[in-house]
Amino acid sequence: MSDEDISFQMVKSNASLMKQALDELRKSATKFICFNDDMNYDDEEESRKVRLLLNQFYQYYFPLPSVFEHPSGIENQFQNVQEYKEWQKSFKLNKSNSFLNTNIIKLVILIILFYIIQLFFFNFVFTRVLLFYRRQRRRSFKFKHFNL
Repeated sequence: MSDEDISFQMVKSNASLMKQALDELRKSATKFICFNDDMNYDDEEESRKVRLLLNQFYQYYFPLPSVFEHPSGIENQFQNVQEYKEWQKSFKLNKSNSFLNTNIIKLVILIILFYIIQLFFFNFVFTRVLLFYRRQRRRSFKFKHFNL
């Protein structure tokens, strides 16, 4: 990366100068931009204007959000990587426990369903076999007595 691909800009509390600097950055179309926050936040009105200009600049430069960005209004809940790793470990443990619990519940439901299906199926088959057996007995009874 050459020096022409890099831009450096001091962010001060003067909105008109900041607007000119951001317009120059738009024209240069560099690949890397470094902003150094040197604003005086005591002047709330001027710092609000500068933040608005920076927001507009970023909206111009990056109109579509990255896949890595949080949705609007959501902020990162972790201050450092260690907090995130600890949360991730506890999440994996909780996830594996809930996975185990849901699988046990699914297994119990499946066993109950199989039991119900078995009852209905065998009841149906048993009644059909019983009816078939009774019909056969009646037919054989008729044939024996009437010699048909």
